[in-house]
Amino acid sequence: MSFSDGSKQPTPYTGNPVRLALQDLALFLRITFTWPLGKGLPSIIWPFWPFKSRALDELYPNVQNMWTLFLHLILIVFQLGFLLVFVPSLFIAFPVPLFSWTPACIAVLVFVVTGNNVFTCLLNGFKRDFASEVDDPNWEKHDDEKWIFVNGVAVGSHWMQSNLDRLALTFRRPICGIHNRTRGIIFDVIEVIIQRTFNYMTPDAREVYAKIRHHIEERESNNKAKWKKIILILHSQGAVEGGLVLDWLFATVSQELLEGIEVYTFGSAANHFNSPTMRNGGRIIRHIEHYANMGDYVSRFGILNFRSLPWKTKINNKVSRTLVQKQKGQYVGKLFVRQQSGHQLNGNYLDNLFEMDENCDGQLTVVKEDNEYMSANVDEFLWQNYDALGRLDDRTIWDATGQWGANVQNGSSVRIKEHSRLWLYRNGLSPAD
Repeated sequence: MSFSDGSKQPTPYTGNPVRLALQDLALFLRITFTWPLGKGLPSIIWPFWPFKSRALDELYPNVQNMWTLFLHLILIVFQLGFLLVFVPSLFIAFPVPLFSWTPACIAVLVFVVTGNNVFTCLLNGFKRDFASEVDDPNWEKHDDEKWIFVNGVAVGSHWMQSNLDRLALTFRRPICGIHNRTRGIIFDVIEVIIQRTFNYMTPDAREVYAKIRHHIEERESNNKAKWKKIILILHSQGAVEGGLVLDWLFATVSQELLEGIEVYTFGSAANHFNSPTMRNGGRIIRHIEHYANMGDYVSRFGILNFRSLPWKTKINNKVSRTLVQKQKGQYVGKLFVRQQSGHQLNGNYLDNLFEMDENCDGQLTVVKEDNEYMSANVDEFLWQNYDALGRLDDRTIWDATGQWGANVQNGSSVRIKEHSRLWLYRNGLSPAD
């Protein structure tokens, strides 16, 4: 199906997997080989300063982060070289007959995958259970809440711990982590495509399902549910796994057990997000929010390609309108969009959406009550028509009337943070239910 602007509707996630794979490949090529080059893969880490969370930021220049980046660089070179040789050999035996579909090919493939998994132990370590390591006896207790974080691509044990500690400081609650282990950026992206194209639950995703199901079924001695709320924080590939886990839960667990779950994603790489409608018109999971940077490579590969959203650009003084995805009901939840790049959870998302003050020793203290994005006025056109929150000052991006800059003065005085439920959890607070 095509639309008046020439854009095409993506194949539904339930469609032909071959078509889905080809669609993902075309999307990958379109957003990777772009100009300027900085809008492609480099947008994952750009901007990589000013390190508002100091050592907790993924790219802060300390020994652990530099070692992590060095290991990833080795993996990128190795994996790229392997794919450049191996992929063409799947179709031709010359000039690399060794890698044609022969026992030698299979042996090499097994050797490469096994060797890659062994090498990535340097990133992942052998720890299976993660939890935030920052705490303060003055924090208010929320003993009836369970906060769970699932990380995204390229996150080893060190970055996982940094993410958990930054989340704990932001919301003043202990955060448990379910580690989605990295196999290197390139192999992780391939895994994302396989997961969302074939709805394939990898071993890590199955672990996420098992642990979340365990928590929603936990009972006190009086048979009362142990957790009033289960808060899922999902980043990048973690949103792919989280979405698939929810699909399984909708099919295997009673509706009543799921009503206490809340979901918040950052830089989602998923191609769908479900929450079935109940008879009363509400949804089983009532609170789902997505946060995405418009220039984030992974967001463009995921949520920004599969959510309905107007996006205008100006080329040679002519207005060009792009309408991205029109599949109603396949990506449930509010979308908070920010006109910046960067994919790192701490450095590019939390540092800007939940900017924190620090004391004289450089230790993070409390989330500031105002920041550039959350304190901005809402663009009511975007909110009313697309269930998305953006800055009023960015109206030249979203205005679908074709009048650049029109109506900027006539927008809402409501601020973005007034629509964000996650914002209400900052500094140990809780929203009124």
